[in-house]
Amino acid sequence: MGGGGRERAGWSSVALGVDDEGDVAVEVVTGSGPPVIVAGARPFAAWVVDGDRVERAEVPELPWRFFDLGGATRGPDPESPLVAVGVAHLDDDSSRPGGLVSADGARWEPVTDDDLAVPGVLSDVAATADGFVAVGGRIDPTSEYQDELVPAAWRSVDGRAWEQLDLDGVGGPDGGGGAGLTAVAADGERLWVSDSAGTWVSPDGGETWERGKLPPVGGAPVGGGEGGFLLVGAIGGVDEGSRVVAWTSPDGEAWEPASPPEGLLDRVAFPLAAATPRGFVVGGDMSIEAFADPAACYVDIVACGQNRGVVAALEDGEWSLLDTTGAGDPASWRPDALAVSDDDLLVVTPGGGFTLWRHDLAGLRRLEPPEPPALTGPPLVESGAQLDVGRTYRYPLYVHCGAGYLGQFNGQHWYAVPGEGIDDEDLNDARLPIVQNELFGEMTVVSEDRIEYRAGDVLVNAYQPKPDEPPTCE
Repeated sequence: MGGGGRERAGWSSVALGVDDEGDVAVEVVTGSGPPVIVAGARPFAAWVVDGDRVERAEVPELPWRFFDLGGATRGPDPESPLVAVGVAHLDDDSSRPGGLVSADGARWEPVTDDDLAVPGVLSDVAATADGFVAVGGRIDPTSEYQDELVPAAWRSVDGRAWEQLDLDGVGGPDGGGGAGLTAVAADGERLWVSDSAGTWVSPDGGETWERGKLPPVGGAPVGGGEGGFLLVGAIGGVDEGSRVVAWTSPDGEAWEPASPPEGLLDRVAFPLAAATPRGFVVGGDMSIEAFADPAACYVDIVACGQNRGVVAALEDGEWSLLDTTGAGDPASWRPDALAVSDDDLLVVTPGGGFTLWRHDLAGLRRLEPPEPPALTGPPLVESGAQLDVGRTYRYPLYVHCGAGYLGQFNGQHWYAVPGEGIDDEDLNDARLPIVQNELFGEMTVVSEDRIEYRAGDVLVNAYQPKPDEPPTCE
């Protein structure tokens, strides 16, 4: 099956034709041959990219119900195969590490080595100087917790026969969190493996290990050679909003902070990264969480709570935003995978089946980081604030369980006045600015015992203080 691309403001695109409704992982494998896209579909799918065309790879019937893709890579030289690893879920509801191998990306075969047939997971794979290393975790039969994983890694020369590595204390008694290893990277004989507690380095292909100096962001570096290395991760969480952090190194030993400026990649929780001829590209989904960034929602209620894709470049030590105008609908264009091949930026996006987007990287406009929008008008307050009579305030009202309780202000709890405003069952039909159960309206303190909450000209409710404790909401 093949597909042709269509030009669209400098971008070409082609639909891959696979159902992505099940949160399917996808990767783009580059290297000495044509790019290959692999996806952990039900149970596995792959495509070979030829310019603006893609050809669906041949995959035999697999003995798995579905396949959670952990990682994929191409071997160290032009004759090396491609390898994909992950978790194979069997018909009896059990799972185990699984792998597939291909000579050229056009036809794949399952790995049948019994050394992988152990209870556990495979999370990532990297090409080494003489083969491959895959990492993950195996079930610890001595643990009191049934699904606790201990760090595990396997080595292979050809991607078909694997042997387990002696990790010599990687993870240690103080780290790992029972999730095994999450990432691996290689630069010749040197290996990095990571888990939630930190990074370990092997200078000799996995024979010996020592604690690495990389920041503990749960990932592994990209790049290598004259272009140096980049390590990216995200800090923050749902409540405060995530932010991308980055470090660069010329040799993989000494690392310097190189985080993007404020506003460039804010709210990207799972950054993707790839090396380019001039540096690196980093991208992902950015979203405004209603309760984490209410000011942004008041500035742009349409963007509030919506995931949007963003790609930035780090070149010569400077960050810039890449102009993705013309690459689909901005409100739904979200990178699930990105890579650089033959000076082209490749981005795979979900939505009605995966789509591959391609653009000459040098031809993409570099944009300045956008200025964060300024919130003007009434001040934004939180529950617990002291309010002045006669003033209006912005306050996002949580309406998951209705609008009967406003919050605590001036040391009192405020409840809806019966018979005024909108009934709870009519809230969602009233075309109010509600995003993720937060109503973005304004409240005016009419008197010491009355607050009116409005969304535009609509009176949502009037509130009065009561000595009752706040209601529970589940």
